[in-house]
Amino acid sequence: MSHLIKTFVSSKNGYLKNDTFVVDSPSFVENYPAHVVSFSPFSSLEWLRLFTISKKYVAVHVTVWDGKQCVLVQPLLICNYMPLLPHFFGSYCVAPCMPAFVDKSDDVDRVSAFQFLLDYLSQQLQRKVLYTEFRHFSIENIFHQCFRNVNFNSLNWCNVKCGISDEKFDVNISKSKRKQIRRTLNSGAVVDFSPSEDMIEQYYNIQKRLYNKIHRPLPELPVFKSLATSPLGLIAVMLVDNNVVGGCSCFVRDNAVCFWYIASEATMLGNIYSDATLYYSVMTHCVENYSQNIDIENICAYDKEIYFFYFTFFVSYSFSFC
Repeated sequence: MSHLIKTFVSSKNGYLKNDTFVVDSPSFVENYPAHVVSFSPFSSLEWLRLFTISKKYVAVHVTVWDGKQCVLVQPLLICNYMPLLPHFFGSYCVAPCMPAFVDKSDDVDRVSAFQFLLDYLSQQLQRKVLYTEFRHFSIENIFHQCFRNVNFNSLNWCNVKCGISDEKFDVNISKSKRKQIRRTLNSGAVVDFSPSEDMIEQYYNIQKRLYNKIHRPLPELPVFKSLATSPLGLIAVMLVDNNVVGGCSCFVRDNAVCFWYIASEATMLGNIYSDATLYYSVMTHCVENYSQNIDIENICAYDKEIYFFYFTFFVSYSFSFC
């Protein structure tokens, strides 16, 4: 079986050069595969469009073709977090989820196609990024041997996935978190799901201060503003006495919600528990407005505090090691 690679990108870049098509260009529209089984926000075209205004991030869909038939679509996000340095020292690449498959590719050897993809990325990204990371790939999945073949290291990180519904949502929240949420809401805190641009900017500044402190990259403000108006997700901000004290951003797709960023003012004391109330409010909003049965996931693979939060938030939960 002979394979072919085509890459579809949010903007021109110097990372991947094999048949690169920029989103919404005539060549992009002509070549992008139809019938992609999109099981996550990242395999959607809206995700590519979200990063067209970013100068630090490039969203990519790498596709593998068997002749004229597309077999799989692998989302990637490349970040140039230190633009003054050469790409190898100031960039990294993350695959936020497993590949999506085209509904007509059931008879295709998917392992062989994914191995071809990994070989291509290993060659293309060599000396261009500091590292490449694949997230949310269970060590039991069919692609694990493919990673070994190209010398990827497997790290056991816990992937928390919480299923909620309108019938048992509140019951499954731990008593301590329910108490924190009740105290926060009784103190006059309000969560706004239609924030103004000024509110989004205030929340973004809180998020930026936090990420500057822990030395992590953050997408630009226009990306967050674009997410707020995109069908791909939402931004919620928390207000106390009409002042923005925190917020969070999420991707929403079908019956899944992926938390992206969350931050609150470190100076908030007393009966204000911003993070717990933001998580609760977003979950409640999604159950009421998107699906009565919904899965909650977190995108950040390394944040152990996030995992501890989930474990103390829900009475019951499921998790897997990736």
